[in-house]
Amino acid sequence: MHSIYDTAALQKFLEEQGEKPFRLTQIHHALYKDLIEDISSCTTISQKLRESMQEQFTQHILTVSHIANSENGQTTKFLLDTHDGNHIECVIMRHLSGRNTLCISCQAGCPMACTFCATGKLGLLRNLTVGEIVEQVMLAIHYLKKEKLQLRNIVFMGMGEPFLNYPEVKKALEIFCGPKCLNFSERRVTISTCGIVPGIKKLMVDH
Repeated sequence: MHSIYDTAALQKFLEEQGEKPFRLTQIHHALYKDLIEDISSCTTISQKLRESMQEQFTQHILTVSHIANSENGQTTKFLLDTHDGNHIECVIMRHLSGRNTLCISCQAGCPMACTFCATGKLGLLRNLTVGEIVEQVMLAIHYLKKEKLQLRNIVFMGMGEPFLNYPEVKKALEIFCGPKCLNFSERRVTISTCGIVPGIKKLMVDH
């Protein structure tokens, strides 16, 4: 089962179905603009296509294992299970200024072993896919929507070193900042790194 947030897999599927290129734009609009929570409610595509998509794609490749709220209500931590039994976290931070930030993970575990970080004690279990990275953001967007709040900032500051999973992080950035997708300003997406210089240089070229 593919994540619906994996653009490459979705595009390949649509091509195999003989669909026109604009179908991808329609589906992205439903996911990232209309914020549908179930692809079956995407009425801009045919029922037949929706049914075919549901057989191969899911919006919930991660499973929410636990949600913990701080006493003051400013933070919400999600413990998420991957399909292969790994655990990752993402955290909503509600600032007193009104900004809402999400801290996301890009790896299960981390190979960097920074002494101040508990994640480093796990070692690297595996890289997350673009679908798993983007789903963390969509989970927070839908969660905040129920509070009539909006997500303003995204920070890669959870589990993992982003520049050691750059191909998938890059794909996620294209969805976060793409005008036809979530359309976040690049200023509102922060990548925290231990200092992987080749990755930093690659990001400068790509963006």
